[in-house]
Amino acid sequence: RLEDTEATFAISQGNGISFNRDFITTSGKLVTHGRKRTDIVAPLDGIDPDLPVLFFRQQGKPIGAIINFACHQCCLGSYGEGYSGDYSSVLSRHLKEQYGHDFVSLFVLGACGDINHVNPDPTVPIPKDHYRHMGKVLADAVVVATGGQNLLFGKTTGSTQCDGYVAAKLYEQGAQLKNLEFIQYHPTTIETPQKRMLITEAARGEGGRPYYMDGDRRVYFMEEQYGEWGNLMPRDVVSKCIYDAPSQVYLDIAFLGEKLIASRLSEVAELCSKYANLDVTKESIPVYPSVHFFMGGLAVNKDHKTSIDRLYAVGECASMYHGANRLGGNSLLAAIYSGQTAAKAITQLAEHTEDTAHPDFAAYIAAQEEILHTQLSSKSPFSAVYIRYEIAKLMNESLGITRTETKLLEGIQSVEYYLSISEKLSYDADVSPYIVYSLRPMLLLARAILTSALARKETRGAHIRQDYPERSDAFARCSICQYQNGEHRISYTEEDEL
Repeated sequence: RLEDTEATFAISQGNGISFNRDFITTSGKLVTHGRKRTDIVAPLDGIDPDLPVLFFRQQGKPIGAIINFACHQCCLGSYGEGYSGDYSSVLSRHLKEQYGHDFVSLFVLGACGDINHVNPDPTVPIPKDHYRHMGKVLADAVVVATGGQNLLFGKTTGSTQCDGYVAAKLYEQGAQLKNLEFIQYHPTTIETPQKRMLITEAARGEGGRPYYMDGDRRVYFMEEQYGEWGNLMPRDVVSKCIYDAPSQVYLDIAFLGEKLIASRLSEVAELCSKYANLDVTKESIPVYPSVHFFMGGLAVNKDHKTSIDRLYAVGECASMYHGANRLGGNSLLAAIYSGQTAAKAITQLAEHTEDTAHPDFAAYIAAQEEILHTQLSSKSPFSAVYIRYEIAKLMNESLGITRTETKLLEGIQSVEYYLSISEKLSYDADVSPYIVYSLRPMLLLARAILTSALARKETRGAHIRQDYPERSDAFARCSICQYQNGEHRISYTEEDEL
């Protein structure tokens, strides 16, 4: 939160500034929690007031900037649909020449209002739908904070913007992935057109009772199986019981009364009313488990460094704190501590000098750009979105709450088929180039998850193998998956060996 930092902020008074509207207004006022914080906003000396740029300063030194080109074009002049240069270096150079400031970070707001972020890896080109070509951004260090691979499983409780592409692309280029087979399901969710909405465990904590119908009789299966406190069993246990139930499971909180629901479970009442047209004070909630959290991700060490030099990963995209299962509070640890840890490690890196030689990515970018142009010139009515839907379907079928070798092998076979045809098919060019371009890496990530689950021949935490129901000491270590020479290679290691 801005008010909690030690940094001071300066913002130009030009029109059209648009950065996180909850905090910054077009008048240059900083707003937090409904309060104007004009005490930490001041003009930055020497800045053109007509330049819509937000500068960040810490201890008097500018450390970042956001430029909004949606309303301003003076910096480049040639900015527009056909611009293909290294825009980040041009902007940095322009700002340094004009105003004498150098920047650690630079984000550019595009003409369509999106942000062209610093690339997670200098070797990964950036697809830009409105430019339709690629560029590179070089950095001394990069932190990946892209969340879990929710979209790979279709509808989950997570953000639909988290699709796993960044981790997938890095995996394709050699980054190690860890513990991919451990996926937490939340036991009580409802379906909406876009995703599955979580019904908080507080509903069961307040006394809510899951049941299914056996004829005219309600079967409170958790209480029958685990006793009086059965409804409070851990997520993986409740999820499996609902998964194994013979018919639709419902969560009853109506008996708690309108007053308690309004005071303690108002969010549940609002969600069910909005998305399911249910009055929870009178009706039970139809629930089903859903993919909720990915314990696996990019393998990192104690400093959150990945297997690629100067590349760091934090948050859910990194596998660090959760092991084979997850306690909800550990996500707070990951969200706060992991970023601080990575930042401290980066400050200890030796600085690159102006003489530092950068790798030449020209040939790689040219080859990737050719692939993208070929995809964009396609006249086929076939949409890559269809394959995305099929991937999500097979991932849910193969990597459900309980797994078997047969199902996992079927999933691998299907992914291999889609990989074999993914670059041979012609796609509808009207669909976002990103969806087409990201297809192959996401298929590789799907293959890696399935391979990791197949290799772990035991039941541990959130990984439940129906054909290997017992825990095995032989697998009491982290799984590492690496893509080498077209093969997905699995190994096992201790946490402190990373």
